[in-house]
Amino acid sequence: MSSQSTNRKAKHKLKDYDPNHSERRTSHWVWPALAGTLVGAAVVGAAWGVAGHGHPNDPLVASVGAYRIHQSDFVQQMQTLSGKQTLQQMIDNQLIKDGAKAHHISASKTDLNNAVKNLEAQYHITNSTQFQQFLQSNGLTQSSLDNILTVNILEKKLSEQGITVTEKEIQDYYNKNKQTFIPKGKKTPEPLSAVKSQIKSQIMQSKATPQATLLANLAKKNKVTIYDSTYASIKTSLETPPQTAAAP
Repeated sequence: MSSQSTNRKAKHKLKDYDPNHSERRTSHWVWPALAGTLVGAAVVGAAWGVAGHGHPNDPLVASVGAYRIHQSDFVQQMQTLSGKQTLQQMIDNQLIKDGAKAHHISASKTDLNNAVKNLEAQYHITNSTQFQQFLQSNGLTQSSLDNILTVNILEKKLSEQGITVTEKEIQDYYNKNKQTFIPKGKKTPEPLSAVKSQIKSQIMQSKATPQATLLANLAKKNKVTIYDSTYASIKTSLETPPQTAAAP
């Protein structure tokens, strides 16, 4: 898998979360776009570490022994390390939103509620306190989480647009994968009627347009212009997605 494909997929991942542990985990960052908020926070925070150090135009952020780390150095490093991922995600998100609008695709309140329920099930969140801890551990608010989930929903609908799944495909999938539908503690699989929607969803996902291809197609219809040459490679990678192997 190419690094470009990995980077694009990584933006949707969430940080590990333990509902029984309230401390913030910092070993993993989720959604590279959130890194951009750190740059903004650094700029906003310029006001509070400034005057006392005698650098009114370039405040201190930290020091290591006699070495001083100033705001300008910190922001420059942040832009270098995370700026590309942040801008790439912002562009990707806008392409998805514009593409969904052009195709009259929307994320309903029901879609969003289901996405939140799936997330809660995935991370074993069972009450509002755990949910708030989850938001905090990922540096999110309810609103920012809703925005991220909405873009994910729109992307999924765009990638699966026009795809059909036949009854035969569903039956064949069930016949080939019966063992995976045996409930824990049981010996026989659940009936097809009980898992039909799940199977259809899995087949839809297998047929869906790959993310990089989807974004490249959207970019052809909605011109992307990069004004900062530092990030020129974003446009190149967007317009020339990696080739994906054909499904067997």
